[in-house]
Amino acid sequence: MSVLPYRKGGVKVMGKTLFDSSHVRFGKPLLKTIMQTMQSQVYRAKLWYRVILFLLSVAISAQGTVWASATPKITAGGYHCLALMSDETAWAWGDNSFGQLGVGTTTNMITPTQITNLSGVTAIAGGHLHSLFLDAEETVWTCGDNRSGQLGDETTTNRTTPVQLNGLSDIIAVAGGGHQSLALGTLGTVWTWGANDSYQLGDGTTTNSSTPKQVSGLGSEIIAIEGGMYHNLALASDEKVWAWGWNSYGQLGDGSTSIRKTVGLVQNLSAVTAIACGWNHNLALTSGGTVWVWGDNTYGQLGDGTTEYKTKPVQLSSPINVIAIAGGEYHSLALKSDGTVWAWGDNRSGQLGDGTTTNRKTPIQLDSLSGITAIACGAWFSVALKSDGTVWAWGDNNHGELGDGTTATRTTPVQVSGLNLITNTMTTPTPILSPTPTPVTKGTVFGTVNGPDGLPLKGVTVTIRGKTSNYSDNMKTKKDGFFEFADLSADTYVIFAKRKGYKNAKKTLTLEEGETEAVEIKMRKTSKRVKDMAGKYEK
Repeated sequence: MSVLPYRKGGVKVMGKTLFDSSHVRFGKPLLKTIMQTMQSQVYRAKLWYRVILFLLSVAISAQGTVWASATPKITAGGYHCLALMSDETAWAWGDNSFGQLGVGTTTNMITPTQITNLSGVTAIAGGHLHSLFLDAEETVWTCGDNRSGQLGDETTTNRTTPVQLNGLSDIIAVAGGGHQSLALGTLGTVWTWGANDSYQLGDGTTTNSSTPKQVSGLGSEIIAIEGGMYHNLALASDEKVWAWGWNSYGQLGDGSTSIRKTVGLVQNLSAVTAIACGWNHNLALTSGGTVWVWGDNTYGQLGDGTTEYKTKPVQLSSPINVIAIAGGEYHSLALKSDGTVWAWGDNRSGQLGDGTTTNRKTPIQLDSLSGITAIACGAWFSVALKSDGTVWAWGDNNHGELGDGTTATRTTPVQVSGLNLITNTMTTPTPILSPTPTPVTKGTVFGTVNGPDGLPLKGVTVTIRGKTSNYSDNMKTKKDGFFEFADLSADTYVIFAKRKGYKNAKKTLTLEEGETEAVEIKMRKTSKRVKDMAGKYEK
């Protein structure tokens, strides 16, 4: 029995269309269609297993998995956007400082422009500063930042146009993380490459890889993949979720904040149909249309009414009847079956789209949006696709990531200029270049200070000093042990941690232009010296 991608947006089995563009975004309706069809004696074959795996996890999310089909799609990287038209052409706009738009330059684009050296594109995915594409031949193409090998082309050379990966074939999904990439094979295998400083490649080492490596230890066949900033998720055919990498906020969902060198199961989850990663937080969608969240909650991005991070998934009471989820740097989105969008978390750049810059610890509905079929999150902005093929965006726009022809921040949704993914039209075919195309030159260092038990330490004075720039700054950690220093120039920095009752600790790192680095500082308690009977200190 043959199972082939249907070029007009669906999958055909023995001549019968099982899913088309109307099902791309749905959870329950899609599952119902599968089960009804399975009841037919004609289709009771073992190869149905692979069909189910393909259909179960159709999801569109930020920096995440987008499955291969000719259905229009949107996705977002850190500060750029990608769109896929139904004619299988790819379009891009926003930050292009590393060539992540794939248009042959490093000039920012504030309206969509076509990636001309790609055709037959079936899936798109955005990493923080890089992009991935999947073609009809099930091969992977990448472009953008490659300093950690995240393009997978056996080099660390940045690429301004997409390059094809050698040796990686039979791929049905791609995902981008912070500085790492993922691919999912037809047999349910997972491949990773790029940065590995936080064990995000899942191979038990901290060695970067510029070529794809297969992830071992996954207990079941994988049907969906997601990349966070320094961690990854994988959804298995048994509806369980696996995680590995950075874990200082509990984003691995195993009840701890200990970094995980290899894959492990997320606790408290079952019947999961879709997954999404933010920077350091995650979302999961169940077959019942409920949303579960865990990880970092500094800005209320978990939506549970608190700002306390969660080391295990917790269920949100609202919204319900959810069919798609997405995670940004510190905010989250959910799409309901009625086409409405809900948002929560960080709103300092207006990325929640409610007309304010007030952070929200519980989900709110965007009254200005309806008829939405897909959602995506960038770092500080959000994107939505309407049923009529138009694309809408809101939030930070410093790099033109909203695609409206300006660089003005928007606190309510605006239409991406001239783009329609269904009619395959772009009314302004000549891209408008940003009047002040400035590459990202400032970097960020963030992380946590943990005690010997692996738990975050409160009240630690963290100081950062630049070796050549003489830059110096300090802050005191709160109960989550978190620290962050932004707007840093390229330099070698020394980070000191000091707290009474603990031995001083320090970390040294080299920060390049526009780079974001995560640091974990471990502190040990000072040992009390005890005198013996002779009055001397014991060793």
